[in-house]
Amino acid sequence: MTDTNPTPYDDEISVSELMMKLWAKRGLIVFLPLILAGLTIVGLLVSKTTQQGVLSYYLELNGIAISNTVSNADAEANADADADAEADAEMAVRYPNGVVFSPQDLVNPAVLADLASQYKKSVSELAENLDVQFGTPLSRGVQLEYEAALVANKNADAPTIAAINDRYQQKISATAKRGLKISVGFVALDLSRDAGEQLAVDLANAWNRIFTTQFKTRFNPEVISSLPRDAMDLTSTVGFLAAENQLKLVEKGAEVLAQDGRLAGLTDSSGFTAYDLLGYLTDFRTIYFDPLYLNAFAQRSALSDLYFRDTQLEIDELSDEIEELNIRLSNIQTFQQGGSGKSGATKEGGSAQFDSSGLNAVVSLAEKAALSGYLEQTLNLRSALSTERSVLKKRLRRISNATQGGANAAISEEFIQVAVDRYEEVMSSYGALIELARDMLIKQTPSYFSPITEPDTLGKWLELRDFLFIALALALGGMLAIIAALVWPQRDE
Repeated sequence: MTDTNPTPYDDEISVSELMMKLWAKRGLIVFLPLILAGLTIVGLLVSKTTQQGVLSYYLELNGIAISNTVSNADAEANADADADAEADAEMAVRYPNGVVFSPQDLVNPAVLADLASQYKKSVSELAENLDVQFGTPLSRGVQLEYEAALVANKNADAPTIAAINDRYQQKISATAKRGLKISVGFVALDLSRDAGEQLAVDLANAWNRIFTTQFKTRFNPEVISSLPRDAMDLTSTVGFLAAENQLKLVEKGAEVLAQDGRLAGLTDSSGFTAYDLLGYLTDFRTIYFDPLYLNAFAQRSALSDLYFRDTQLEIDELSDEIEELNIRLSNIQTFQQGGSGKSGATKEGGSAQFDSSGLNAVVSLAEKAALSGYLEQTLNLRSALSTERSVLKKRLRRISNATQGGANAAISEEFIQVAVDRYEEVMSSYGALIELARDMLIKQTPSYFSPITEPDTLGKWLELRDFLFIALALALGGMLAIIAALVWPQRDE
């Protein structure tokens, strides 16, 4: 009988046979890794070309403060302009005059229009290829610190992780908001690299110049709006009314200067501070300006009648607002009196127990506490409106006395001249204070930014990690080539 059982060596793999298969496909083993490595290099160069076409310019913000709180109006405005406003609602960046700063201010149409004429580009083209965001190189260090904290506390409970997240997110946001990152796509703009670098610098300079001169962000808007105008004729009705409006603006501006800690100590050539000017304004109104009502409205005219009617309408409007506030206060008082009944609390065994009525009493007390702030605001508003209405009523009585007195109510020319001189002194003192304040603020913060880095591209053409990608491509290609060579069917000799 013939033995048909296979020998133990029939299923074993012959090393020489494998080597022969690999040698037969040596071309595939050599060229496939090279092809994959070449494709990897091409992909890296394409991505690097895109990166090398964009310049990055880092700036540090100067004189622009970060505040920990933001008003509801600012939060709503930021919510429309920035999707991350909710996360940053407790941190606002403001110009010296209190206006909220945004990185988009650097691509304001006024700024882009200034650059468009210089670089012979359209505003829309510049807007598409210029990007400004909060950021500094220091943000990367804080990010690494945050990641290290997470690794060190990877086994911590959820509240601890949440506390770490909140702390470092605020720290990262605060660090980023201390600077700006300007990105310039100079290749897309068809500019040379040198021109792109200069464009990044010019963008920051144009923003600083326009927002300090045209938009006047160093001063509170109330101060700027009250700048003294040309001399006014206090003897005519038109000139007198214009002078009165100017005095109101000056009073508001002087109050802003007096309340600003940086500017409260400024003195003009006469030794006047903002506080001194406010006192002088009060005396000037009482002694010189208010009696001029007799002269300005001594003769009735269409303008005086119109002013009289407008003032009366303003008084009626204030009365309606005050009446509305009185109704609110009455409703609050009724609510507070209605919730002062039994609390429903009983004591058994030395411990307090609350039934449903007692719980309602606790809720009522909480609501009353919440209303206390609203009540205070309503009272303050009513007091301010009542004061304003009293001033307008007093003004109407002066006008009525002037028109009824006729020519007999006219005041002397000498008094009018003294009043005009005093008025010009007030305007001169206020204008001098504003000029001093402007010079001081410019010396304190000559520019809103200082460069951190020079304009440069995001990375080098080939970095260390790029060589790692190439090595991985070679290894992967070699593995695929060996597998293909082993499974490739052999041709019969």
